[in-house]
This record gives sequence, structure tokens and C-alpha cells, in this order.
Amino acid sequence: MSLLLALASTSLCLAQFDGGVFMSVGRGTSGSSRNVYFVRHGEAGKNKVDHPDPRDQSLDRLTDLGRQQALNTGGRLAPMRLTAVISAPEQRCRDTALAITMYSALPPASVDGSLTSKAYDSESAEHRASRGTSAVERFIAATLGDVAVVTHGHMIELITSRLLGEKLQGDVLKRELVNAGVKHLRLSAQGKWTLVGSNQTVVDD
Repeated sequence: MSLLLALASTSLCLAQFDGGVFMSVGRGTSGSSRNVYFVRHGEAGKNKVDHPDPRDQSLDRLTDLGRQQALNTGGRLAPMRLTAVISAPEQRCRDTALAITMYSALPPASVDGSLTSKAYDSESAEHRASRGTSAVERFIAATLGDVAVVTHGHMIELITSRLLGEKLQGDVLKRELVNAGVKHLRLSAQGKWTLVGSNQTVVDD
């Protein structure tokens, strides 16, 4: 079933978040602060195998559960009155972003290759954090209001850790959002980032 058909036919249970508790989300307390919702893609075929073949494009698609997760998250974010969404280029991210933009009646999400989780020439975590953060900062500068960023769990932790001033070591490199999970950050008028809420887990070595 396509995501479009699923949106038209599904009976959503938005109070329940599959894989963990959906953190409470809310709008900023002042007109000049901005909320940024970092969303991990829904479950994809790649998440269900131990050693996925990178050449198998079918593994990049959302599973039935992943589509439902994306729809649930899209429904929960709709009251936030988002103004724009950006996505990593992978299909599982773009389909998750589609659910969000459809629920919020927004134009299609823009796509930025810098949000990909693929490592270029064995790049370091610092380099991935740097390019991902730069993509988010460009997006913030080009938009107004509250927005969503759809990418991969590891990229979300690298980017948000950089924004929050955390060192990229220890548990920071082990944290990961549940599929279609949300990490909510707020940007003040003074340019300070704070963590509002997150439904993440810590991945064991």
C-alpha cells in the first residue's frame, strides 16, 4: 500500500506511538523562539536485517509498520503548525517527510544530501556532524517559524549534540531515536539551543 493510500484509508491511533512514548510537543513560549523537530524515519526493510545489502534498494522502503509510524508522527506534528520540512535523500526519510507535509498541508519537503547517514570516504563522526549541522543551519536561515528535519537516528544525535554543545563521545555516539521518533529542540532569539523533549534509546555496543 502506498503512503498516499494509507493516509486516506488508515484509522490512526495518534495517542499511541509504536516503539516508545511520543514526547509531548508544544509551540514556543515567545514569538521570537523557534521549534525544530528532528524526526527519525519510520521502520524500513533495512532495520529488519542484521547485514543489509547496500545495493538492495527495496530495503530503503518503509515497511507497513514504518508507514503507520510515519503517519502517526505526521498526525502528532500537525497541530504544531509547521512551516517547512527538510529531508535526507534516502527513500525512507522522504516517505516519512511526505506523511508530515501531507498532514500539515505543506509543500513537498526539500531534500539535502548533507543529511544522509552514508559516510563519505570513511569520514569521522565530527565531519558527519559538521555537514549535517550546516544543512540544518542553512534550512533555518531560509525559513520562518517552526520546522521539521527528517533524517537518520545517528545523524540526529550527531547534529543535535553539536547544536547543544555536547562533545561527540561516550553515550552521545550510542543514543538513537526509535523509528519515527522525535527530538524537539528550541532555538531562542539569542541563538541558544535547548532540548525540550526526546524519545531516544541508548544502543549497546
